[in-house]
Amino acid sequence: SGDFHLQVGLAMCYHALDQPQNALTEMEAHLNDSSRQAGYYDYFVLGCLYMQLQRDNEALAAFDKQQSIYPLADNAFYLAKLSSNSTEQTQWLEKALQLAEMGQQMFDFYVTPFFKVYRYQLVEALEAISEN
Repeated sequence: SGDFHLQVGLAMCYHALDQPQNALTEMEAHLNDSSRQAGYYDYFVLGCLYMQLQRDNEALAAFDKQQSIYPLADNAFYLAKLSSNSTEQTQWLEKALQLAEMGQQMFDFYVTPFFKVYRYQLVEALEAISEN
């Protein structure tokens, strides 16, 4: 679609083949190449891969970087998942809903992006917190 570098596409192929370590290797190589600029979703994808590999501190750092570069509702959702208390989770989920309403979500005309978060997931997560 032109929204991400081919190496990011390769990383997503590895993810689809259930090879998260290979996917992570490609993402890290892409982001560590000083001749390239990070794309709209690159740090978000990196954070999701770290989360998948249970490397939560690195995931949190990647999500924080994504949020500072190009805030996404999807990214805020995963920041909520990594938050340690319900107040922080609620704040991130409310931010995610706000971003979703502004249209700041992962989007691709041709495919459904991996790790995409839908509005109903945000609402359900907020409801689950308020029930506890």
